[in-house]
Amino acid sequence: MPSSLNPPVRVSTTETVISLTWREPELLNSCPLKGFNLLRDDGAGGSISTVVDTNLNDNPTIHDYDVTLLPADTSKKFRFILEAIF
Repeated sequence: MPSSLNPPVRVSTTETVISLTWREPELLNSCPLKGFNLLRDDGAGGSISTVVDTNLNDNPTIHDYDVTLLPADTSKKFRFILEAIF
């Protein structure tokens, strides 16, 4: 079984972009990593269940991602989680 993922880390933030980075699990134990699920909440403390970008699902080489915010979301504080897809 692979080791657990560390949460994504905020690298920088502008008014409309949150830049995140993460590392893949340290121990894959021969499990092929297919990609990631990056999820966020609604910016109001709700559940972390909104998929940020499905293009991450089949690309295990991506470890940095810029989340672009809509104008209505620029004052919100978002929480993110990362899931590995095996």
